[in-house]
Amino acid sequence: MTVTLVFIILANACTLYAVVPYIRETARGNTKPRVASWFGWAALTAVGAVAAFQQHQLPAAIFLTFCTVQNFSVVVLGLKHGNRNLSSLDLIAIGGALAGGLVLFFLNSPVLGTWVAIIADCIVLLPTLKHTWQQPGEETASTYFFEGLGAIFTLAVAGGFAFTAIAYPLYLLIADEILVILIHQAHRRQQVAALNSKSSSGSVPPPGVHADPESYVSPTTIRPS
Repeated sequence: MTVTLVFIILANACTLYAVVPYIRETARGNTKPRVASWFGWAALTAVGAVAAFQQHQLPAAIFLTFCTVQNFSVVVLGLKHGNRNLSSLDLIAIGGALAGGLVLFFLNSPVLGTWVAIIADCIVLLPTLKHTWQQPGEETASTYFFEGLGAIFTLAVAGGFAFTAIAYPLYLLIADEILVILIHQAHRRQQVAALNSKSSSGSVPPPGVHADPESYVSPTTIRPS
């Protein structure tokens, strides 16, 4: 088994695993995917996959194919549990996918088709970034982390510096890790705000006073083993 094949397997194992917690949290109602956005992403990554296949860039092509399957699985589940609103930015994503497909099939330009898909993907990412910052509890950080990890494995065995080999995986890596950082920072911001709110309302005891004296255990107390 070659190193390239091992990295391809690792990349797509990460990609498949990435969607598992997202699907689980969506089914529980904790995560609220925007169905139109995920459909747009699925269509756009499909354009990227076809473009990579056309230039025989198999690591990127296979990775983007798995991303497309991942995105469509969220779409299917999101029809029942997600946000089905359609925004103008979602229409741009779908239009971008159509434009990228037309470029691929009529102009036979994988590079231009990939450019169109990435630009449209950037645009449709904007409402997700906003939603992530405002409602971090409705997103699943591990999904974006593992998809980003899959992108790293894909880039590690990219065929040289061909645009279709590195552009879309690199973009997904950057976008995914931005989302991971946003989720954690937004959670921290909400926790700080909650603590400040409790402190200002007087529900937080002053320093040195335990909230529940009966449950307090002195640092010098030795618990029996």
